[in-house]
Amino acid sequence: MRISASFCGIYAHKPVSYAVMQDGIFPNIPSLRNNLMSIGPMTKHASDLLPLLAVIADPHEPESGRQNWNKRVKLSEITAFYMLSDGNDGKFGAPAVENDLSNAMDHVIKHLVCILKMKVKQ
Repeated sequence: MRISASFCGIYAHKPVSYAVMQDGIFPNIPSLRNNLMSIGPMTKHASDLLPLLAVIADPHEPESGRQNWNKRVKLSEITAFYMLSDGNDGKFGAPAVENDLSNAMDHVIKHLVCILKMKVKQ
């Protein structure tokens, strides 16, 4: 869904499989419903994703989180996890993380902690 949208220059959101009722979808492969198959909105503007998802979400599925979609999030109550390296450090043919990216990550971490008052953990 998301890859198809990016090739077409539009936005898409793939919600968890139970957020949108899947009755009548094709192909009907029950074993894949909870893992791969998902129905979600594709829109021209990113701002249209949430309103459209609210329309198509299953109102009878309490775990879809539909009732909390407009709830404001307190960033100070969220912990952001980050990695400065993939642990590979240039082994196995993968390049090590470049200094520019490490420096950018340092700036992001400082912003999250100092400005947004978030907790961060490596």
